[in-house]
Amino acid sequence: MQATRVVENLYYIEGIGFDSNIYVIINDEGEAMLIDSGTGSYFNRLLDELDNLNVGLENIQSIVLTHMHFDHSGGVIKFLEKRSIDVLAHKLDAKYLEEGNDEYVFAWGFGAKLKPIKIAKYLKEDDNISFGDFNFRILHTPGHTIGSICLYDEEKKILLSGDTVFTGGGVGRFDLPTGSLRDLINSLERLSKLKVEKLLPGHGEIATENGNVHIELALKWIK
Repeated sequence: MQATRVVENLYYIEGIGFDSNIYVIINDEGEAMLIDSGTGSYFNRLLDELDNLNVGLENIQSIVLTHMHFDHSGGVIKFLEKRSIDVLAHKLDAKYLEEGNDEYVFAWGFGAKLKPIKIAKYLKEDDNISFGDFNFRILHTPGHTIGSICLYDEEKKILLSGDTVFTGGGVGRFDLPTGSLRDLINSLERLSKLKVEKLLPGHGEIATENGNVHIELALKWIK
């Protein structure tokens, strides 16, 4: 687990094992927003990496979840045990996070249980999240889960894609509760129409150029 600079003020911490990737966005005041949180199994190592970026717990303003699954959301509990932090998620996935629904968040798949997570803001299609130099539009991209989202900065051509699409043409599985192959195809078709240079997925390697190629490969494969 080591933070890698993607562009100025945006860092990538690759997940260990089944943990999701975590993205850290820092503003001029040194405050941070995280995209996803991993399972929490490597929380202390994550804190060390954040510390290397001069980001302490007191600097973290919010955590945006690309979807409800435990490998992305489990770490939220570790943060909330330390201090209050706003958690944002799409309203359709937020329901299961707030219930602590182990089946739907797939906590059981990791031999874990998820404590209910209070969602501070329910995200929806076309919401905007501005933080530091970034202006992300929320894209509702169901398929992996009913409330999966991507975050898209049109000016910088950056797409944080969660488990909707990975580099190399991979996609998130669609056989878990609320997953849908039809929805996933529709979501990929939509993403293929965007101008994406940097593709930052929920697992695996990132693409710092030609992000659209990976989306097109995924769409071709899944069809």
